Amino acid sequence: MSTKTSIVANYPWPSEEALCHQVNGSLVEKLYAFIANSSKRHAAFMEIQKAMYPEDRLLELKKLSDTRWACRESALRTIRKVIPALKQFLEEIKDFDLATSYRIVDGVLQSLRELRNDEKFLEIFTNVKERAESMAIDLPSGMPGQGRRRKMPERYKYSATSATEDQQYQSLDEYYRVRVFYVFLDTISQELQRRFKGGDNTTWGILNAFHCMTVQDNWKEPVNEEAFKSLQKLCQFYELEEVDKLRLELKIFYSSFPCLPQNTAATMLNLMKENNVQEILPLMLELLTIYATLPVITATVERTFSKLKLVKTKLSCLSSEERLESDLLLLAVEKDITINNSEVISIFKEMAHRRVFL
Repeated sequence: MSTKTSIVANYPWPSEEALCHQVNGSLVEKLYAFIANSSKRHAAFMEIQKAMYPEDRLLELKKLSDTRWACRESALRTIRKVIPALKQFLEEIKDFDLATSYRIVDGVLQSLRELRNDEKFLEIFTNVKERAESMAIDLPSGMPGQGRRRKMPERYKYSATSATEDQQYQSLDEYYRVRVFYVFLDTISQELQRRFKGGDNTTWGILNAFHCMTVQDNWKEPVNEEAFKSLQKLCQFYELEEVDKLRLELKIFYSSFPCLPQNTAATMLNLMKENNVQEILPLMLELLTIYATLPVITATVERTFSKLKLVKTKLSCLSSEERLESDLLLLAVEKDITINNSEVISIFKEMAHRRVFL
């Protein structure tokens, strides 16, 4: 589960009467960003409102203004009206972890491979021609770009489009199949492979090793050699020397629990906790905990860079690195962490005297 979803879903919601007195401004902003920045989440929230309030007008969450107090009041009033629908939405929504993301990427690549054939293109091309005829749109009679030919630049000589540049086409559908349809699918597949499964991508290699731990078939006899090599890289990255012990722990776990409802890090950790086997499988517990807490998105990292511009201004440009990272930036980014003022005062009171006598 991503950081933002876990914070919102696990927040101790106040009652509707106490909402006006116990509102957390950071939570209101997170709710707005979480729902409004995704069309699927926004549509799901609207559907829940329709089911719960069929006769009322649908309400949109409003952005929390930093300066206009009237806008802040309007945003809070909206949340107070839709808080039952908001609770149900957060309970029903399902976020995904890295293992699910791994399967989604594989599914997208497989779908692109299945689309890349003449039958699929002919089906799409026929639908396009029928739609154009129904809307009185004339299809081009000649093939584009077959008149004057331009020389391919040297930097594009070995690109995806250069192989089809000098080819002569016999028909219009052949032109669009080779020059448009196949090039489009190949470009998307190559970019997905490069970004998520690049051969020289160390980060993806570590994530792939984590994913191999959650595949049950990898640890049945005989053990999958590729999975074991990935496990060795993972132990080397985290400086764990007991690779054979970790392999034995995985075999014991899957032999003890052969019927898992879902092979995810969160499911495996919950199963270990329910059966009190954490002390028996310490290495597996440690790596699964790391895997479960790795974020799927980079919103927290990007938020840190955005806050850095606000924290390190011209007036505070002389702040030391330790004070900037440990104090100012942490307070600016992690606003959802509750701070006990009495505890802070007690710690400050027990500190050594800093007064210097001259």
